Amino acid sequence: MSSIRKYVELIESCERVDSLDGTPNNSPHKGNSNNYVLESEEIKIGDSRLSYKIDDEDKIIDLWSIRVAQAKRKKGAANEGLRWLTNKADELGYEIRLIASPLDKRTRTDTLVNLYKKHGFELTGKTANPVGDPFMLRKPK
Repeated sequence: MSSIRKYVELIESCERVDSLDGTPNNSPHKGNSNNYVLESEEIKIGDSRLSYKIDDEDKIIDLWSIRVAQAKRKKGAANEGLRWLTNKADELGYEIRLIASPLDKRTRTDTLVNLYKKHGFELTGKTANPVGDPFMLRKPK
């Protein structure tokens, strides 16, 4: 099974939520975000928080989210977090995969894609959901 297919199956098996506070999808506060409850690690790098899961068997890091407080955006925080993660992945020889999916309405998908491309991620040509959020992959350098 391809690593992308395994990733899709993992996403599909997760409990869907509508906000980062874990509000269930069937709540009266229903929205249309693409957030999921996942078993992952979280680390704070500068002003960014990265949620990810490491698969040592397949040598893959799944980057679930990068979050930066609104007041701290446009100051390089996401770049700092991505630099840290990509450096660690390169040291380990691991790929990083992600879905370029905004966590809020202020963030555009094309802005995320451009950010990730600056850090060596490539579009896979596959989408993760009906809105068309793209899968991206970064091979170790």
